[in-house]
Amino acid sequence: MGNADFANQMRFFFDTMSPQLKEEVIKFILNTAIDLNINLASKKVGADSNLEFRRQLVCNAELMLCKPEETLITQDDKADDLYVISSGDCEVFVKDWTHKDNKELYVRTLYQGMYFGEIALMNNTVRSATVKSYNFCVIGRIAGSHFHNILYKFPDMRKTLIKNMQLYQDQLKVWHKSLI
Repeated sequence: MGNADFANQMRFFFDTMSPQLKEEVIKFILNTAIDLNINLASKKVGADSNLEFRRQLVCNAELMLCKPEETLITQDDKADDLYVISSGDCEVFVKDWTHKDNKELYVRTLYQGMYFGEIALMNNTVRSATVKSYNFCVIGRIAGSHFHNILYKFPDMRKTLIKNMQLYQDQLKVWHKSLI
């Protein structure tokens, strides 16, 4: 089955189910994605705390079905949401400030279980990169206000996400260090 067929079947599937079943399916899909991410699924903060953190993420998420090359966030825009990739791949680009035309440079590919959008949300700044779907994607979107409330309740997870940001190998690593 091709990605386009999968996306169409997902849309049909969600449109025909009851709201309660839809909610349970969305929770399952997002929990599966979170399980793949070592930072979001981390056991370091304690089993009970981790389960509640994950529950909060999933309960506050909205599922998005994205087409190939769809722009999900744009560099320099206001930060509104955090995104978790449930299926599909996304590509990250940054503007090349050394050229007049600000050509976008490819930075990396994000895969199932990875998240993006946290840099601007956690630092209260504009988006530091553009992220586009590479193929058909199923993505969980968590509103920034919910994300901030969740991190307030789970300060250890906030620390984990900050440590992870420091490992990014792109032009923004220098930018991030200037915030510390």
